[in-house]
Amino acid sequence: MLNRFAGKAYFGGTIDETRAYDGALSADRATAEYATMAPGSTFASYGAAGAPVTDVIVVVTGAASEATQTGFTAGGAVSSLGGQSSVAVEIEYGVDEDHLTRAPLATVTEAGQVAAAVTGLMPNTTYPWRVRAGAVTGDFAEVTTLPGEATF
Repeated sequence: MLNRFAGKAYFGGTIDETRAYDGALSADRATAEYATMAPGSTFASYGAAGAPVTDVIVVVTGAASEATQTGFTAGGAVSSLGGQSSVAVEIEYGVDEDHLTRAPLATVTEAGQVAAAVTGLMPNTTYPWRVRAGAVTGDFAEVTTLPGEATF
């Protein structure tokens, strides 16, 4: 029974959504299902079990590379355009996850890898960043810029 826990306590909250599946989800489908939980996201249609995800944008934040004192190269992937002919991709970064700057990366017309240089940062500073495609964001990653030269 849903309203009991170990037969003793009652569940006093509300459930606003449930999802049931009759088989295992593919990695793309699980990523898409997770992405639909973000504020403002939607999941308009459902495919047959095991069908490739084609109706939602799927974006993954990759690894940062080539860190310098004032920047780094951000990378990731857009695995699905959600049935759209093109999707604007951006890099979001900042000194914390609540204060982000968006930098346009590209408009993609097919799924694939994306990368861009982020510059103008402070030395020896850790920046959270992620890839954004349309209204869908990848998970946050972190990069620390290299220390600057000491001045006396």
